[in-house]
Amino acid sequence: MSTKFSVGEIPLDSAQTIRKAWVDERDAHRVIPLNPLYNRTLPEYNSNGTLDCISYYYDKIAEVTEITFNADVAGSLDGTEFDLYSGRDLTLYKLFYVVDGGATVPADTATTKYITVNLTSNDFKEVVTLATKIAIENHVTASEDFSVFSKVDKLEITTLIKGDTTDASDVSTGFTSQVLTQGLTELVDKLCFFYDSNGQLIKIETESGDNITGWDVIDIRNIVAARDNIAIKDPESGNTLKIGSDGQIYVDILSTSSDVISVNPFNEISAVATNVETTITTHTAAVGKTSRLQRIVFSGSNIAEYKVKVNGNTIDKKRTYFSGGLDGEFNFMGNDIPGLELSEGDVVTITVKHKRPVVGDFDSRIQVMEIG
Repeated sequence: MSTKFSVGEIPLDSAQTIRKAWVDERDAHRVIPLNPLYNRTLPEYNSNGTLDCISYYYDKIAEVTEITFNADVAGSLDGTEFDLYSGRDLTLYKLFYVVDGGATVPADTATTKYITVNLTSNDFKEVVTLATKIAIENHVTASEDFSVFSKVDKLEITTLIKGDTTDASDVSTGFTSQVLTQGLTELVDKLCFFYDSNGQLIKIETESGDNITGWDVIDIRNIVAARDNIAIKDPESGNTLKIGSDGQIYVDILSTSSDVISVNPFNEISAVATNVETTITTHTAAVGKTSRLQRIVFSGSNIAEYKVKVNGNTIDKKRTYFSGGLDGEFNFMGNDIPGLELSEGDVVTITVKHKRPVVGDFDSRIQVMEIG
């Protein structure tokens, strides 16, 4: 991956000690990758407190887990636990089972919260499943971290925060679980800063292998014409913006063949049978153009599960519920993020599957920006 950079002002003190300047994280972030597909950063510091590296992450996929429950046998589930992590492991939730008011629920900590599931002795597995679903949905914070879908004696639990997530695991309940979709965080790029023995910045190295070297870092608050040379350079051609002898900047305006268009394929399907995953709309990324998947809107006559796939791989999933509307949207845009970049020939598909006893009608529209 080739990464371009934008270099802004880097304030220094009178001694020109750039190490001290980089301690201010805000100034460090003025050298940033222009690749828009990241949604959070993580700085790393040296032992002396100066900035060492900045990692740029894109939290891409939510984790989906299926848990299979067992019945209680004469209070066998009393005091047992099952571990469930929110997206990016921000919180460890412990499902804690109390049978007939027996076990005492431990106190929450800063990073661990207990979800109390109250049962009666000898409750069937279907009752245990439903009680767990209700407990999660009624918990003050877990209800904001997970969506829960019931399947008789199973629950399908999706993290509402995307990214790398520790898999759910049993502690003492005897329940089993499997990951249906692995949470995923991608490292987009990483900047690391190198200095000479005098503390002068000499190189910025990236994870992708691009290096920035050989400029003079100056204090723009105290520019001296005889000493300082400032230039704006195009990173691809190497051409610099120059000022004429008369102090004017002259610009050549050139025409370009690059066009930006929005492609919006729409399709609707009718009489979709229950429990059959069916394709609604498909789009193939154009050859010779840069394509970005921006958003997908969908609706249907039944509550259902919708999946977005790229080349057959699921990248996002949503469900409609009785208590909500029957329409929805996948949005791949954000602050400075014009959409999910597609490779030439990538096939984007949105599918639907419902479990209602009657057939359903569904429709969707895919919005893609094409450049070139």
